[in-house]
Amino acid sequence: MNEKDRGIIQLICGIPIILANGIVLHILWKYINVSVPGNILMLNLSSADILVGIILIWQAIFNLVGYLRDLPGVCIFRFSSMVFVSFASLFAVLLTAFERLLCVCYHGKYTTVTRKKTVAFVFGTWVYCALLTMWPVVTKQFEMTENNTGCMPPREYTIFIPVQYFVILFSMCAMYVMMCKAAVTKRRQIVSIESNLVLNSRLMKFRHELRAAKFMAVILVIFMFCWTPFAISLVYQASTTKLNELLIHISEISAFFGVLNSFANPIVYPLQNRRFRNATFQIFGRIKRRFAKPQQDTFCTVI
Repeated sequence: MNEKDRGIIQLICGIPIILANGIVLHILWKYINVSVPGNILMLNLSSADILVGIILIWQAIFNLVGYLRDLPGVCIFRFSSMVFVSFASLFAVLLTAFERLLCVCYHGKYTTVTRKKTVAFVFGTWVYCALLTMWPVVTKQFEMTENNTGCMPPREYTIFIPVQYFVILFSMCAMYVMMCKAAVTKRRQIVSIESNLVLNSRLMKFRHELRAAKFMAVILVIFMFCWTPFAISLVYQASTTKLNELLIHISEISAFFGVLNSFANPIVYPLQNRRFRNATFQIFGRIKRRFAKPQQDTFCTVI
């Protein structure tokens, strides 16, 4: 895959990511209370994914305009910026999953989650992502490839990136298991209840936990499908002494699958919220009515 083909694919991926997450941000600001912890995390996730789309377009410009690639420090900055926004998106997904876990399994502790605490957690993850990104830049451990067409981070950093991903993945898997156990426990409690009033209350909670568990399963499948191939390719790159052309192509293709997670997030996450679904249908219904409205004859207007 040459630079121009890579740039075109990056444009094709970047523009829909920005548009989809832009719609999410618009709905959050205009129709939904942003001060709620869950909505703050949704705002954080959409902002991180928009940055992924912006960086993709920025990368595409450098691939399509040849002389920009030869500027000093460009390769290192391009790599670091992509790593930063990707990590920000990954940790935003983790925070959102953790918020669902608290809501379902630890409802008593969830009531202590405030807006300030949520913002502090979000700010902490962004700082952590910045530190992860700046490590090879500050230490100046990047090495140029043999034909000077790209730069490679140190081997230790190459293996560190997938390790971070698998930590996030295993954490989300553990959360999913805990949510499933909570749903099973709630189901057993429902079977032993005889009072109709208590039964209805417990049944509603069980359905809520079951929906959350199913939603978490969908998130896990999408998350693993998008990012696991890229993480495995990085592990193989760190373990081999020489990169062949096939491995480079596989790594590039798997990287595009990874950024597609930023397009799936604004579709999957917000649509599990009823108020968000209603706002989305309202916006698209308004657009449909606007374009479907018949034009009036301006020459025969009755005054």
